[in-house]
Amino acid sequence: MTPLSKIQSSYFLSVRTGEHSELLRLLSGAAGKLSKEEAVQVYEDAYLYRFAEVLSEKFPAVRNVLGEEDFFSLAREYISRTPSFCYDISRYGENFPQFISEVYPKYPILSDLAKLESELDLLFRKKQHIPYVWSDHYESNDLESAIFSFGESLSLISFEHSVLGIWEKRNTDESFDVEFLSEKENLLIYKKREELFIRRLDEDEFLFLDHLRKGNSVGDTLSLLESVLQLDERRVGEWFFALAEMEIVSSVEIRNTP
Repeated sequence: MTPLSKIQSSYFLSVRTGEHSELLRLLSGAAGKLSKEEAVQVYEDAYLYRFAEVLSEKFPAVRNVLGEEDFFSLAREYISRTPSFCYDISRYGENFPQFISEVYPKYPILSDLAKLESELDLLFRKKQHIPYVWSDHYESNDLESAIFSFGESLSLISFEHSVLGIWEKRNTDESFDVEFLSEKENLLIYKKREELFIRRLDEDEFLFLDHLRKGNSVGDTLSLLESVLQLDERRVGEWFFALAEMEIVSSVEIRNTP
């Protein structure tokens, strides 16, 4: 191991564990006008600042709700407990929502908000699929036997709290009383032409998409929903129109029936 790689290894160990003895020994004579202790502090501050900056960019709505001081205090605690083992710093913070739920157990809406922002970040980095080209050549019986495949740049997620409104106002000074935003919310997040979109879903539309994503045919999905919901042709037609408009389907397979 080269002298530089030794310093780098000791530096990360120092930041992650707070154990500075080896780094101080290696920095002997290499800290310039700074003392070894001051040099270590500079390294630590730079590390904490960079990773706190990543969390701030990835979770702006959480930062807006908590305020700058509380958010960066939370970020520093998370960074001290959660070392980064990935060279791609943009991936840091994937379990930040879980950490928030542990720190703020009385405010689960905060972890829901963080989950939304984490999901947006994940989908932003995913490659968009080639959308299925819809046509009208299928007979109605064919459509009932159709099984849809969906692209990876899509997320169907249900929250116990209304978080989208908070996220939409992440760059404002508006305050929120998180104790009273307890209404359940179903969201579809998808990428279309390299841009992310978020769509609120009624419970029936959420179930419709959820069953289709699990590999059920259109006919089986509608039969399952009819057992618990009042369906009408107009409503079902709107769902299929939305599927085509959002370009979230990647392929359609017609299942052969006996």
